[in-house]
Amino acid sequence: MADAPDSVAISTLGTGPFVRLRVRFQKSKPIRWLSHHDLIRAMDRLLRRLALPVVHSQGFHPNPAMVFALSLPLGALGHEEVVEIDLQGLDWNVSDLLVQLNLHAPPGLTFLGIQRVGTKDRARVESMDYRTLVPPSLLEKTKKLLPEILAKEALWVHRQDPTASPMVFSDPNSRYSKDLKRSLKNLTLADFQLEITLVPQPEGTLKPIEILAMLDWPLSSKDFSTPQWERSRLIIAGENSQERFRSS
Repeated sequence: MADAPDSVAISTLGTGPFVRLRVRFQKSKPIRWLSHHDLIRAMDRLLRRLALPVVHSQGFHPNPAMVFALSLPLGALGHEEVVEIDLQGLDWNVSDLLVQLNLHAPPGLTFLGIQRVGTKDRARVESMDYRTLVPPSLLEKTKKLLPEILAKEALWVHRQDPTASPMVFSDPNSRYSKDLKRSLKNLTLADFQLEITLVPQPEGTLKPIEILAMLDWPLSSKDFSTPQWERSRLIIAGENSQERFRSS
């Protein structure tokens, strides 16, 4: 990577006027296996490389004012992810900034657009679209079970141990069971592609892996390759399709 430009100094602590930028980006190969925490560190290093005056928190361990709308599951590809960054100053040319971000970004991290938002606004996820390919051996089973899942009045999920295998269709009387049917907005199968739309709910939101468990995919089998998820869209409340890629 090229050396950071020396025309702008890094601001250690933000106390003056600032602008909040909502940045859309893609996370693809080869960094799809970066954890969310590693992605935060990679983004922080990129901003430092560009010597951008990022607003920082006060205290002994100042942190950059950088907030991701929603973390991405490990190994998943993200096509329209969102991060909001606060920068000192009010006169940023976001088109030039977009070029610089892409010029210095590591392979697999691509910036799509930048939008100025109000300093009191934070991105609130309205819905998210996922998709994955269905193995040919599971196609008939998936076709059969999909309408049965959609017809159920409740989808009970056991949420006691998040590290354990997904537990679905559990006892509704269990204190750890939650009916998360309201969070499932769309579940369709087109050719070999399974498409899922989820809507965050106060009681919780279904995970794509839990939907595969409902479809009786052999997730715990060593002979079954891990599905490659793609998050194709992340819809932010108050935005429309024309605003999502606006660069000014």
